[in-house]
Amino acid sequence: MDSGIIASFLIFIFIWLALFAIYLPWLIRRLDGWVRLRKEYQSSEPFPGKVWRPFLFSIRGSGWFAPFYVGYMFPFIKLGGNSQGLFIAYPSPLFLRFIWIVVPWKDLIAQRKTWAIPNFEFLFKKVSGVSVLVSSGMAHELAILAGNNWPAERF
Repeated sequence: MDSGIIASFLIFIFIWLALFAIYLPWLIRRLDGWVRLRKEYQSSEPFPGKVWRPFLFSIRGSGWFAPFYVGYMFPFIKLGGNSQGLFIAYPSPLFLRFIWIVVPWKDLIAQRKTWAIPNFEFLFKKVSGVSVLVSSGMAHELAILAGNNWPAERF
């Protein structure tokens, strides 16, 4: 086989995989309700609280992936909190900028989940079907930052 054909084929495969990797998160967010969350809570102001790149973080959407917690944006997510609310930042489809979402604590419900590892799940009152799952340690840090505004009865 001609080496030019092989090189062209490999370049085609590389470009296809790169485009797939860029647009898959966008497609999943579109199908899973993250667009609704963005419309409701998007912020253009820098977040004045503590921000992490969490180790244990999962999301669940309202579309095709609803039964599953998926971490498809795991390396790129930023999560934070302060006394006003929960901060989530995720990249735009081409990774040109981050989309900032700030959800007031009054619009969240925090539920303790005890599976293999104890976690906390945040449900959004105004956007049904989308939830965020964080580790107990991160939930504890967020509870300290939230103070009396923490959306759970007790930690």
